[in-house]
Amino acid sequence: MASTTRSLIFATLMVTTCILMLGISAQFECGRDLIGMLHECKGVARKDGQSTPPSEVCCVAVSGFDASCLCKYVTSDMVDRVLDMDKAISLFRTCDSKNVPNDKCGPYDIPEAAPAKA
Repeated sequence: MASTTRSLIFATLMVTTCILMLGISAQFECGRDLIGMLHECKGVARKDGQSTPPSEVCCVAVSGFDASCLCKYVTSDMVDRVLDMDKAISLFRTCDSKNVPNDKCGPYDIPEAAPAKA
């Protein structure tokens, strides 16, 4: 029980750190309300969370962001500890975010999408 509580506290601190690291620069440079997007989409792209589809409110928050711009602020530490980049890229694509990268997002190499079945 204590270890679960510690893990939850650590995860919360890491998410908070990521918010601060992305912070004001990404918010002004990449469009829209970064803190609002993180709040509305909390858990959707977290490493430790279940794979859940984004809500309509989350998609509205994500749709105005330039995904390639946000990728400039993604660090290896975020990918290693907090972000599931497959979920994050899927979130950008599902919610029709602008300029979703096809090859790289920060330090993360995006795998090629599977070809559509005929």
